[in-house]
Amino acid sequence: IGALLASPAAIRALPPAVGAGVTASVESAVNAVFVWSVPPMVLGFGLAWFLKEIPLRETAGASSLVEGAGEALDGEQDQAMPAPRAPT
Repeated sequence: IGALLASPAAIRALPPAVGAGVTASVESAVNAVFVWSVPPMVLGFGLAWFLKEIPLRETAGASSLVEGAGEALDGEQDQAMPAPRAPT
């Protein structure tokens, strides 16, 4: 069945009555998927209007994720980690 649905030429090679049946069944399945997916899509879009808007951060970096992270490092000097060396 997978090879049949993967190639339009394989469907055309079938007898006309069988090819029409395969085409109608695929058409019906695709139609059902779209008909059943529209109501959840509309519901999700409508519910999105009721979500609370939360502003984005204005700073970037890992230290901004923790409140007071800068205060803990005030007395210490930042020491960068050396870059890893490539194996030779």
